[in-house]
Formats: sequence, structure tokens, C-alpha cells
Amino acid sequence: MNKQRIYDAMLIKAFRADINMSTLRSWLKPYDIEISDGTYERCPESFYGLLRVQVMVGQHMRNLADRLWNTEKTDDIKTLDLMDEFNFSKQSYKMQSEINSINKKSKNDRKAAGFFKAAKEGYLKNNQWNVVK
Repeated sequence: MNKQRIYDAMLIKAFRADINMSTLRSWLKPYDIEISDGTYERCPESFYGLLRVQVMVGQHMRNLADRLWNTEKTDDIKTLDLMDEFNFSKQSYKMQSEINSINKKSKNDRKAAGFFKAAKEGYLKNNQWNVVK
């Protein structure tokens, strides 16, 4: 059995057991699998430690988390066979939504600044201070 498949099986088992990432790391140690070395697919780049596996999977592999929540434990072998279909997003969905909200706020701020500048220029054009007597 190759190490990627062992990692995938342990990831599903850890998701079902609701453990943290450091416990998953200790489960993988007898198989000589290190999460943070970057050689395996569906592994986070940085080690989260006390973060629960369910949270990590939910943030980075939403479709896998949805499948595991919607299926029974007896279907985990089918899920393990389908693991190549699930992509690992380096950026979490939560982080992406925060980035989108910051960009939207920044866009609105720029738009408000533009309105203020246009109003100020309009005021200066329409007053009598530019008339030379």
C-alpha cells in the first residue's frame, strides 16, 4: 500500500474521530509519513497543531468535507477510492471570503473618495472665487 493512500485513509479516519492535527501526525509516524514535508497531496503547507482535522478539511477541501458529512462511515472505502478527485486548496475558503470583503470595502472607500473629490471640484467651479474683477 502506498503512503499517499495510507495518508488519505488516516485523514478520513481522523475526520471521523474528530481529533486535532498533532494527533493525526502521531498516527502517521509509524508509517514514516510526515505531514509538513510537502511530498503528499492534500497536506497543508504549515503544521496547525491544535487545529481539528475537521476544520482543516472544511477550510481547504470543502467538497471532501461535504462528502464525509453526507455519507455514513460504511462508505469511507468508496470515499478513499475517490480521493484523487478532491483538490487541496492552498488558500482556505474562510481566508478567501475575508479577502473578498476587504477588497469590497476598499473598492467602496475608493468610490466614496471619488465622489467627494468630484463634489469638491464641482463646488469650486460653481462658486464666485474664480471670477476675476
